[in-house]
Amino acid sequence: MKSFRYLFPCFLLITISIFLSGCDTVTLHALGSNPIPVMHEPRTEKTDSSEMVLSANLNGSILTTGINIKEYSSIGGHLDVTYRLGNLFSPLFFNGTVFGSYGKLKLTCDDSDCNENFRSLTEEEKSYSTASIQERIRVGVELMPFFLTIGASAGLHFYQDFLQYEDLRKKLKETNYVNGNYSYDVYPEIRVWLGSRLGSKGKYGTINFEGSYQLYADSYDNILSVSLGYFHPSGWHGGVIIHNSMILTAGKSFKF
Repeated sequence: MKSFRYLFPCFLLITISIFLSGCDTVTLHALGSNPIPVMHEPRTEKTDSSEMVLSANLNGSILTTGINIKEYSSIGGHLDVTYRLGNLFSPLFFNGTVFGSYGKLKLTCDDSDCNENFRSLTEEEKSYSTASIQERIRVGVELMPFFLTIGASAGLHFYQDFLQYEDLRKKLKETNYVNGNYSYDVYPEIRVWLGSRLGSKGKYGTINFEGSYQLYADSYDNILSVSLGYFHPSGWHGGVIIHNSMILTAGKSFKF
């Protein structure tokens, strides 16, 4: 009976704490932690000469399937610089990218066990602004057997998120209603792609399919990305990128 006197208060305390805390915490990710929405730009001509390529692009999201967010729309753009070595080392390249975006979103409850504190926020149907600055550096190898383009790269993806959505995430994480990653961080990434040149020596351009994988990301909605792009020898290009958003992108490249 003595042991019961000690165990019963402990059991009661645990039960009350669970009741007060509600169900499991809800996941909200920083949107900049998604794979950077920038397509790899393959060589459009089979050559072993060195070159520097500067690319400017605009993009916008048209569909969202992220965890606990809905009606996300954004517009953004990026500058991308690639240096390709020549001669014996022509398959090797170095790449750097700076990307920025601004958007709006609403909260929803995808988790079946959303706590009441978070659920009340979703009922407000309020739009939150969000913005992200992302950078990426990588090194890769690209081969051009026959009419194909095959390549892989490894690099680091940095991001910094801010505005209303991030302010709300920080506030909710302090109350333990929400968990999620940081507003700024860095993830290693791996990319692979397979393309096909169209026409003799690719005079009609190149179609390229690409997939990316972020290491150490902690949820399905910020790990994988796929894209399909078209690149014309004149430098004009466009495509679609899919991760937890569907993003349309278009731009122009300049070779030096």
